[in-house]
Amino acid sequence: MDDEEEYVHVAIIENNAYWVIGNVFYQADIVDGEVNKESSRPIDAFKMSSKDLNKMLYILDNLTEGS
Repeated sequence: MDDEEEYVHVAIIENNAYWVIGNVFYQADIVDGEVNKESSRPIDAFKMSSKDLNKMLYILDNLTEGS
């Protein structure tokens, strides 16, 4: 196993954390500077506005850049 496979890239934006595991895009709240794991949830792009979808695509592009 490569060392890189042991890490998850996380983006922190506006008190939310975003990451991808197993081709699923997740979001969680940031509480006191820490990712609140209990609040993690998959992102449902079908329920988003165009503005929010574009924001998520930008985050996703930056998370997966270079992988």
